[in-house]
Amino acid sequence: LAVGDDAVRAAIHANPAFHGPDGRFDRRIYSLTLSNLRMSEAQYETQLRGEMLRAQLTEALTIGAQAPKALAAPLYRMRNEKRVAEFAFIPLERAGDVGEPSDQDLAELYERNLDRFRTPEYRGFTALVMTPETVADEIEISEESVRAEYEARQAELEKPERRTIRQILVDSEEKAKAVEAALASGKSFEETAKEIAGQDPGALALGTVTRKELPPELAETVFSLEPMKPSAPVKTGFGWHILEVTAVEPGGVPPMETVRDDIRKQILHDKAADRLYEIANQIEDALAGGATVDEVAAKFKLKPVKIDPEGRTPDGAAVELPAAAQEIVRTAFETPEGQTSRVTETKEGGTFFLVHLTEVKPSGTRPREDVAGPLREMWLTEKRSQAVEQQAK
Repeated sequence: LAVGDDAVRAAIHANPAFHGPDGRFDRRIYSLTLSNLRMSEAQYETQLRGEMLRAQLTEALTIGAQAPKALAAPLYRMRNEKRVAEFAFIPLERAGDVGEPSDQDLAELYERNLDRFRTPEYRGFTALVMTPETVADEIEISEESVRAEYEARQAELEKPERRTIRQILVDSEEKAKAVEAALASGKSFEETAKEIAGQDPGALALGTVTRKELPPELAETVFSLEPMKPSAPVKTGFGWHILEVTAVEPGGVPPMETVRDDIRKQILHDKAADRLYEIANQIEDALAGGATVDEVAAKFKLKPVKIDPEGRTPDGAAVELPAAAQEIVRTAFETPEGQTSRVTETKEGGTFFLVHLTEVKPSGTRPREDVAGPLREMWLTEKRSQAVEQQAK
């Protein structure tokens, strides 16, 4: 079993925990997360490689596993059992006329169901939200900085050579030499595999791999072969391999022109993140000095989002928070009335916000007159259910 560096790198880049607001891998978040876990990158990657190896082993062990008949037979019978049943259904409409509720009936029903008429707590607040887009306009990125970043990321950008290979695998040197002779005489790879090794032609392909994804004893042979020329037999712990390269994807560093935009976006993202940290600290200082949220918004050219307890702006429009809506609302319900929360970075990183709570509308019970219609329907449904139950009995 083996897990190559490319596979580990792909798993890290695919992990949402290391993604920025744009949904792409963010090295700063990756480094910060590992720092919080008190792990180095080498330690984490070693641990991840081990987990991926264990997953390979688990898959190998479970493929083809069969449950014992003593378990499978009763389970099969239970899952596939069929029954025929008859039932009678009495709808509430069969209850007939159950009358109309009196005022006392409704009053008693209302008291028994107060929780069903309770309103939740509502909160109004002002939010300041800072995303990378907030400061993007004030950041300039020179061509020199893009080129410098390109040069610094050569190792990261470099793609290893990849080769598409197939193999014939036999269990003895005698068969391996027979395969080698058959191929040398002009027989096709598929025909030879079927006649000598008994291999299905569809099982010959090993896919497209890098040097590091192959066992060392095969890697040297595969990456020195000319395309479409079979190798001499190679012995490993699995048997004797005759390999053939069917396609080659050259490795190397892509030209700067092809990655310029991606590098520029990454630089912009990193610089924006640094600038947001600076602004967040400056806002904390301003609030500590007695500045109001509106004064802070004006000073740092931020647009406050004002939300009343009904979830609307002061002019009655529906509110759409620019980012991290759930985290902002949760913070609003954790902040005392009239107070301002700390400047908080979102869980995904790259976005900061603060909340100033302006109004709390406590939870309460809706007056009986406001729920007269639903209350009457509850009474009628209850009486109809009782009547239908008597019919069923």
